[in-house]
Amino acid sequence: MKDIDFDSIGKKLKEIRTHKGFTQKFVASSVKVNTSHISNIENGKISLTTLVNVCNVLGTTVDYVLKN
Repeated sequence: MKDIDFDSIGKKLKEIRTHKGFTQKFVASSVKVNTSHISNIENGKISLTTLVNVCNVLGTTVDYVLKN
């Protein structure tokens, strides 16, 4: 089984967020976490629950961000 590349997931989420013109503050507010938590996610530190919530706000799917 292949390891999950959390750094790649974070980079992909940041790319989607910036492409949509969303700030970290907007995403954080939408998923009810603080802005530093979104920064941590974009730097590869993420929980599954938060990943799902962030994907929902960004209008993308977990399987898309998990693809390499």
